[in-house]
Amino acid sequence: MEIYCTRPNCPRPVNVFSDLDGAQVLMLAANTGTLDKALQVVLVNRKRLKLLGGDDVYTPKTLEIGADEAVGMIVGVPWHIDADPKSDFSQQSRKLWGADVNWRTALAYDAVRSLIAALQFNPTRTGIQQTLSSSNFSTTAASGIVRFLPSGAVFPPFITAGIRSSSAAWFQSRTNCRCD
Repeated sequence: MEIYCTRPNCPRPVNVFSDLDGAQVLMLAANTGTLDKALQVVLVNRKRLKLLGGDDVYTPKTLEIGADEAVGMIVGVPWHIDADPKSDFSQQSRKLWGADVNWRTALAYDAVRSLIAALQFNPTRTGIQQTLSSSNFSTTAASGIVRFLPSGAVFPPFITAGIRSSSAAWFQSRTNCRCD
């Protein structure tokens, strides 16, 4: 059963869990516009079902609002600062910004590093496309070695982050995931 809470007048999901007999996991595929409704589902769930979330659920707001009800939730993100805390990017970004950066900042950095590397090979629009799609292309960036799959998808390791306790920040673990 899927629960949709994207419409403006979507009622608060109070009794939906009686219809989920046999379910073991609840996936929250929220975006920034639907995160508040997804967090209502977290609260109403009361730890009955395991929770998975997409990358937009990876936010301090989830820790604040979800609190104890969000403990154990796992989300998939393309990068986490604690995956390699001694990396140049992690150290330099902390120094520059005076705080930890998130996966969006890291992937923006990866994109720029990839573009710069491609420009060095062939600084034309077609040359950049050919360089980035080459199986020999790779560059070092925030998420490590960045390369692209034949599908065009980027291939860094995949990170899962979870909530250990309501008073702690996200924890992470690295897994290798092929997404082609």
